[in-house]
Amino acid sequence: MVSRLGSRLDPVTRGWAVIFLGSTTRLVLGFVASVLIARELGPAVFGVYVILAAVSNLAGALADLGLSESAVQRIASLGTKDPAKARERGQTFFWLRLGAALLLLAGGGLLSGPLSMGIGIPHQAALLTLALVGVVATAMSGSVSTLLQAMGRFGSITLVMLTNAVLTVLLAGILIQGGELTIITALVVLGVGTSLASFVVGLRLLPPGWLPGLPSGRLFRSEARALLRFGLWLWVGGVLAMLATQIDLLLLNRWLDPATLGAYGLALNLASKVDVVQHSLYTALLPAASAARGEETVDSYVKRGLIRSALLAVVLLPLFPLADPLILFFYGPAYAPAVLLFRLLLGVTIFDLLVSPLLLLAFTFNRPRLLAGADAVRVGTLTTLAIVLIPGYGPVGAVAARFVSRFAGAVFTLALLSRSRRIEVPVSPAD
Repeated sequence: MVSRLGSRLDPVTRGWAVIFLGSTTRLVLGFVASVLIARELGPAVFGVYVILAAVSNLAGALADLGLSESAVQRIASLGTKDPAKARERGQTFFWLRLGAALLLLAGGGLLSGPLSMGIGIPHQAALLTLALVGVVATAMSGSVSTLLQAMGRFGSITLVMLTNAVLTVLLAGILIQGGELTIITALVVLGVGTSLASFVVGLRLLPPGWLPGLPSGRLFRSEARALLRFGLWLWVGGVLAMLATQIDLLLLNRWLDPATLGAYGLALNLASKVDVVQHSLYTALLPAASAARGEETVDSYVKRGLIRSALLAVVLLPLFPLADPLILFFYGPAYAPAVLLFRLLLGVTIFDLLVSPLLLLAFTFNRPRLLAGADAVRVGTLTTLAIVLIPGYGPVGAVAARFVSRFAGAVFTLALLSRSRRIEVPVSPAD
């Protein structure tokens, strides 16, 4: 019966269903891990932990150089027409991605002292360096997942991310039982260690011939130029997008006490776990949006994408009434301020989910500059409103600024996309 049902679904829906199932499982495991870490560290130390996580996310976006989405676009555009060329593109992407992450680690390690002062956690240079080591490990794991995504192997992606989630829960429990769960062991074991394990699993799941060997020098230079040329604006957009998700947390660190920051960090952490649902849709839709050709195909993509988003939004609605008992029961009364904040952030996540299929049309039209422009609008709006609202309204003001910035970015993108009077299929970078 499952086989018959699967055969009736289009490839994108099947891929999304696999990713969604894995993401839902990961959400549950991530929730368990966050309970263990937050309760053991306490709100004040957990506040430092989420600041380091925010910096790691920003560093990861900087080190990506737009390569991940560019690689998916270029590999997926070939389809099955030229497997050898697709492998060369994948190999070039892997080494570029890893090299960029190592360069960032070297630079960040040298500047860890002033950087720790700048982000409001003075005398924590060693912790910041450990967080940057985690960026390199995450880049390795993420690179393999990107290759699997470009090939449409969503089941393999699910296994990679579940490896990380399961290990995080198991190792966190072991550390707590031994009285060894500290912010240092959380960064080293739960950050670096689990990402490296996921990388090894991902390597084993790659098809024959896809292991990250080095292509010839000429091919490497040629493909590197193509990846970076297309990825430049995606990189700018990715960095701005990450700023749009983290800058409010960094600004809050300037005005709030550590315990309140920890409560906001917990709410943001939980919202990001719910966001894996949106990310699963994005993961499945990106290859389809990149490969869409012709008005009929694009219209079908948009219609199906909006239906999936609406159904997912309905699935998430029960989390609003459940937020109070879940947070108080699992995390304890010390995190009570996180209840309202999580509900507000959940609303922002649902908005992102609903507009995601439309925003991905920028890949169909080969307009990465549009994505960068939209993210610039989000960052500018968020920063301005956060500076105005946080001093008077605290974390609620930060959430309000976050939502308005998302809305402004979506309006900007859709307004420019709607200026096209007809569907124009761009020349693929593969050509």
